[in-house]
Amino acid sequence: MEDPNLDNILDNYKGVVPVPLVDIVRDLGIKLFLTKRFKDSKSGEIVKENGTYAIYLNTNHPYTRNRFTLAHELAHYTFDRDFLDAEQEIEDFAGKTFSIPSLQRTKSDHDARELKADQFAAELLMPEAEFVRVWDQKGTIQEVANFFEVSPKAAEIRARVIQEKRLRAAHDASVPPRKQSA
Repeated sequence: MEDPNLDNILDNYKGVVPVPLVDIVRDLGIKLFLTKRFKDSKSGEIVKENGTYAIYLNTNHPYTRNRFTLAHELAHYTFDRDFLDAEQEIEDFAGKTFSIPSLQRTKSDHDARELKADQFAAELLMPEAEFVRVWDQKGTIQEVANFFEVSPKAAEIRARVIQEKRLRAAHDASVPPRKQSA
């Protein structure tokens, strides 16, 4: 289930970098908390409590990690609300995302959900056109990461994904279409 207001809310912040995630979460009516109750291996979680949604982030994690986790949890709110409503929470662990087990869920469903959340987070925090513009101006991946307020690893992965996408598009444009046999 997608939130029909999300597109409108994101439009309000279009072109604002770094993306004001706290403002977006506030505009959606999601509560946000930093907590010390998580072990270092746990990055965050989104829960449904008394009819409202709340995101908890690990206060021991770096600011850049928390920004990515917040964007990731926002993706779960956006795309996985039916699952979240049934399960009451989706937990995410540093380096390994994880959700509460469900009898109806297979490992591939979980993996697809987590991959989609990571892709959404990367695209939200580092929009492609802006990323390429900044990449062309900056000298290092660290400078790009600093600009978007993400970790160097997140910026490196985003650069690789964009490069692969553009290489595929260039290849597809240069290869003539196959003729259909009759």
